[in-house]
Amino acid sequence: MKLEPLAQAVDGDVDEINKECILPESPTKTFLGYPAPISNTTYTPNQFFDVVLPYSSRGCVRLVAYMLRRTLGWCDENGNPVEREISFSYSELQEKAGVSRDMIRSALDEAVAGRFIKCIHKLHGLMNFGPRF
Repeated sequence: MKLEPLAQAVDGDVDEINKECILPESPTKTFLGYPAPISNTTYTPNQFFDVVLPYSSRGCVRLVAYMLRRTLGWCDENGNPVEREISFSYSELQEKAGVSRDMIRSALDEAVAGRFIKCIHKLHGLMNFGPRF
């Protein structure tokens, strides 16, 4: 698969590529493909594709993918996550990960049981989770 024609077609402008993606709120736009993997990428462990994706519920997959994106999407010059622990609210997971409020708890429980994420802090009934590295 060649990605160069796509990058040339939009002058390599990632924002232009992103504007053309199919979004739930605007189904008339067309996805043009992925930009060349020279930037605008997130390291994703192979286990996400080999274990989480085929054997987990949709909510669990979305939740783990969002957490990986939030942690591994921003790394320092050595490839280490800028933040290894991030707090997530139910409303953030609902809005950004696309998990319904009623399914967040079961998706979290499934992800913890599968050892895809871990609970980092428990304080006064509030819990912080992060990917298990």
